[in-house]
Amino acid sequence: MAMPKASKAMVKTTLLNKESGMDDLEQQLTALITQIRQHPPQSLQWRLAMDRLLREIQQLPGLLKSSHHDYPAVLNRTFEWVSKNISKFEPYSGSVVESLVKWINSYLYQ
Repeated sequence: MAMPKASKAMVKTTLLNKESGMDDLEQQLTALITQIRQHPPQSLQWRLAMDRLLREIQQLPGLLKSSHHDYPAVLNRTFEWVSKNISKFEPYSGSVVESLVKWINSYLYQ
């Protein structure tokens, strides 16, 4: 069954908006990671950038979630690990979002 032209245009617009949103997220995460790396750990600027990064990470699609009773504690330890190791993070795909999710999930899943 063929899709009406108006619907095709809406789908295309929706896909473009999602791509644009991902591009914005890519840029935002890259900027936050750069800010964190530019400031001494625990400085005010570092803490503000890290707080924003950790807030963004919680919203990332693909971040492992669980209803297990230990999950909140494990997630907290993971965020502590991220804050101590973000300077070592290197994207290993074309996407910072995908790389960051895989990097965090690999620790979270241990």
